[in-house]
Amino acid sequence: PIAIIRNTMDVLEHKTQNKFPELEPQLQRIRRASDSMKAVTEAILWLAMENYATPKTQTTDLQALINEIVEQNKNLIQESNIEVELNISKLGTVETEHALVHITIDNLIRNAYQHCQGGKIIIEAEDACSIRISNERLCAEDRHKAHVDTGGFGLGLALVQKIAQKKSWKFEFTQSDNKAVAFLSLSA
Repeated sequence: PIAIIRNTMDVLEHKTQNKFPELEPQLQRIRRASDSMKAVTEAILWLAMENYATPKTQTTDLQALINEIVEQNKNLIQESNIEVELNISKLGTVETEHALVHITIDNLIRNAYQHCQGGKIIIEAEDACSIRISNERLCAEDRHKAHVDTGGFGLGLALVQKIAQKKSWKFEFTQSDNKAVAFLSLSA
């Protein structure tokens, strides 16, 4: 199914090239989603199967990646009173599996966006390869309603935990009554 979606996207992009500029943002969004779906599927296979090939290693600019993910997910908080504060100038580049880093950071940012009550989400660099993401949380009653509305079962955080364990990255997630904090360090 992923190959069919990606091949169909190639055909659509070719046939609509410069003819329907108003469709370009939607086509790009579908392309990003199919790329993400492919990466997540490969990561899950890598986690589940001992002999599955490790995703490709490459140099990843963490600042650029976080800026891209923040931009791609802004629709999740567009109609809410949430401010995103980025303090990521300390971040550098890492030589690792780009798909795994993308999946991990995307899940953490998306989780913060989806479960923030309002106020501020802070994404900050601890050092060249470590980030902390904090957000205000919903009250217990609202968390239950959000869980029912979104069908969220914490699978994103479970995937982050499994990837971090297999890569020997440090991952911590803490939550209190009104705040959630995720910490990720890509150094072993």
